[in-house]
Amino acid sequence: MDNRLEIEGFELLEVIGRGGMGTVYRARQKSPGRVVALKVIHSHLAHDPQFRARFESEMRVAVELDHPNLVPLIDASESNGNLYMALQLVRGRDLKEIIKEDGPMDPDEAVRIITQLSSALEYVHESGIVHRDVKPSNVIVDERNGHVYLSDFGIAKSRDASQALTGSTAIGSLDYVAPEQFTPGELDGRVDVYAEGCVLFELLTDRTPFEEGSAPSLMKAKLDSEARKISDVGVSVSPELEAVVATALERDPDRRFSTPSELADAASGAMRGLVPTQAIPKARTDRTERLEKTRVMGDQPEASRNSRSTPPAKGWVKPALIGAMVVLVLAGMGLAVSKIGSSDDDKNPAASTAGTETSSSATTGPDSSPDSVSSQSEDLTAVSTTLVDAKVPKGWEELRVDERNSTRLTSEWANPENPNVKVLIDAQTPAPTVPVMASAKGVRSTVSQSAGYTEISLTNENLGTRQAARWEFVIPSEGQKVDYFLQDCNVGVAVLGTAPPAIFDDYADDFREVAASVEPNCQKLDTSAQISTEGIGPILAGMTKKEAEAAGDMKLRSEGYVTGDCGYFETSPLPDVGFMFNDGTFARVDVMNPDVATLSGVRVGDSEADVYDAYGDNLKREAEFYDPENSSNLTYIPDDPTDEHRVAFDITNGKVVSIRAGRLPEINYVEGCA
Repeated sequence: MDNRLEIEGFELLEVIGRGGMGTVYRARQKSPGRVVALKVIHSHLAHDPQFRARFESEMRVAVELDHPNLVPLIDASESNGNLYMALQLVRGRDLKEIIKEDGPMDPDEAVRIITQLSSALEYVHESGIVHRDVKPSNVIVDERNGHVYLSDFGIAKSRDASQALTGSTAIGSLDYVAPEQFTPGELDGRVDVYAEGCVLFELLTDRTPFEEGSAPSLMKAKLDSEARKISDVGVSVSPELEAVVATALERDPDRRFSTPSELADAASGAMRGLVPTQAIPKARTDRTERLEKTRVMGDQPEASRNSRSTPPAKGWVKPALIGAMVVLVLAGMGLAVSKIGSSDDDKNPAASTAGTETSSSATTGPDSSPDSVSSQSEDLTAVSTTLVDAKVPKGWEELRVDERNSTRLTSEWANPENPNVKVLIDAQTPAPTVPVMASAKGVRSTVSQSAGYTEISLTNENLGTRQAARWEFVIPSEGQKVDYFLQDCNVGVAVLGTAPPAIFDDYADDFREVAASVEPNCQKLDTSAQISTEGIGPILAGMTKKEAEAAGDMKLRSEGYVTGDCGYFETSPLPDVGFMFNDGTFARVDVMNPDVATLSGVRVGDSEADVYDAYGDNLKREAEFYDPENSSNLTYIPDDPTDEHRVAFDITNGKVVSIRAGRLPEINYVEGCA
């Protein structure tokens, strides 16, 4: 405990917690002599004029909140330049501790807790505030009577505020953050509903809805894929309760429960065997009024918020019909993706299923005898082009290869025994700036208007070394199609397989193998590159993306999301290495790859003692910057006091789990960047 810290009117007794915004002390309030929880804001935030103004504004709102399931805020003020909040000290354990010590919870008890938590959040939302950091460690269960309290409004946001306490892009703990919080746009109370779903999932399973991983990989997973189901992690609950959790965790906020009370009602009903089929329709009737009360990003219209669930693709969009060919645009340039025998007169907007993820399998379309051809899935031939290498079924004939320049490729192959069975490989650089699922949805929004269009599925699929969006559909005049969207090292690729519906299943594996075989021809960063305080290998903080690519002799591809002004990139030759650019220049490298070492030889997997052996007195422990409930952080600080570059080691259970290198302030998890 910092014995130099003095807060007027309080006696600091002991540290009981640390977080991204401050340190929590058990303290005695001198008058009236009661023991409280005192949260003192970190000094670098307390001395930020904008933060101080927002803190004062938000605390004026929070101090007025009065609900039996909220930890009462007793006081919030300033003392000796320190901002603080004094809260009632609840004697008990938070849910994180309970789960860690007791394991998965009985469904009845989990639903009891979620019901009380929902009551608190419903009140908070009706007061015009979104909590935005609902997680197990912020939910306390009183050890005396089992009463549930919601705490920590550290990044909460009122509907009238222009920015949150940590900036307009503030987000909570990544395991519990809703996908829409990673993208620009308007947020509302449904981000808290999603977090509640994460908490309920964890209470029932002792697991989080997504596999553990690095921050960039977790953010990307939430943007590109749905959460796991409870049954996926080997835990058995009733189908009704599993459906409730799945609804709360819907990636599209419009498909979730719209309020905490709806989640609580559905969970309680599930314990009585009721299926939550009415949750979504009911939510639409009164949703607008509630959203107005909990809007946190300004006064954008409803349509603006809804657009986040299917973001406009910056790459795969269709500018025009040219004859019988639908030409789709990838990164602003023409890219042929699908032949469709329709014209403007044939379009049927009513046939569009752009708003759905799956539909019944279609059986109509051109046909031929199922016995006339056979699958070639075990016999492939390698093909090589300037942009990609791939493999196609042996014996298939090349219809055309169009390599107009170094940035564009179209290659089409057909089965000589049945010309209606074919595969098209389209590649172009640069790749789209949106995730592959967003690219697929952008194409689907146009193609779905073709006459007779019937959708079969649109899902994420793991193709071994990369994630792809897989879209399967039928256009009667063309046949059944599957389109794989993938990208790597700034090359975007679409692999389109087509076959008559009656024999499509015979070739589905062929089409998938072609997609899985695609390898963009990437320039490579030397895998022996070492981490320095300024970056990795020859890539130094302050370089533009173009300069970094030239220095590393590589291509960086976008991970498809931004946090504030920060964009994240990766390169396939170096898995588990992320490059963060802020305001257009390289700011930080995040390394989870144990094959990459610092200049002093420290790698992921080494012990904390190894870090001290390598860096000694130049290390500073800064636990507040990295989930101090589980981990700590050691930062190497150069001897030169003017040098603002750092190497930070994230430590969990005594082992290095990741290494960050770059410049201040981005080296830490600070305002505007995760």
